[in-house]
Amino acid sequence: MSSENIVKKVCKELGLTYKELGEHIGYSESAIKMAASTGKINTLIVFFVLMLQSK
Repeated sequence: MSSENIVKKVCKELGLTYKELGEHIGYSESAIKMAASTGKINTLIVFFVLMLQSK
C-alpha cells in the first residue's frame, strides 16, 4: 500500500468528516480518527473505504 493515508484521502475527495465516514462504513469516529492519525489502518476499514470510494 502506498504511503498516502486512504482514510484522509477519501474523506477529502468525498467531502466527509471522520464521523460521517464512520457512519457509512460502520466504524466509530474514534476508530476512524485513530486510523487517520496513526496510519495503522485495519484491512476492513480499507475495504469499506474503497467500496465507498467506488460508488
